[in-house]
Amino acid sequence: MIIRMHAIGFILTLLAALATCQTLEDGWSGIKPLKTDKTEVEKKLGTPKSDENGYYYDLGNRTVIRLNYSTNPCTPDQYNRGKYRIPKDTVLDYVVYFNNTMLLSDLHFNGAEYTKQDGGHVGNEFVLLNEKTGIMIVGEYRPDTRRDEVGTIYFRPSSPLKEKLLCKS
Repeated sequence: MIIRMHAIGFILTLLAALATCQTLEDGWSGIKPLKTDKTEVEKKLGTPKSDENGYYYDLGNRTVIRLNYSTNPCTPDQYNRGKYRIPKDTVLDYVVYFNNTMLLSDLHFNGAEYTKQDGGHVGNEFVLLNEKTGIMIVGEYRPDTRRDEVGTIYFRPSSPLKEKLLCKS
């Protein structure tokens, strides 16, 4: 029963995310690096939890989103979070972790905009990178099921946006 409730919660979360954004390129739940602020994130996802690594949301069914926010603009700090000309508490980047089975085929994204890269040291791992948007999908091909499973999606700002908003020295 508990597993079924978690599965239902995950499916509802996924459907809500997909309903608010047509494709992955629109951001997870519409969250866009260097554009979306913490207040908007909290309206969409609720109150975050925090730990020594920052803010995160447990979306259910072992899916977690972890966000980094900016500090005061153009102000050096330990983690380099003030290096852009954007208001404090703007999303710098974020990561969605799937600790369950998320199939690549279940994601709505523009595959033509991604380049497939070798996963490096792991033979069946793949990396799909969208240079235009800064999104990177990391997963593994499962020969036993013949499916591509997604483990992590990184949402980073695009290079042109970073260059435009970077503080001048």
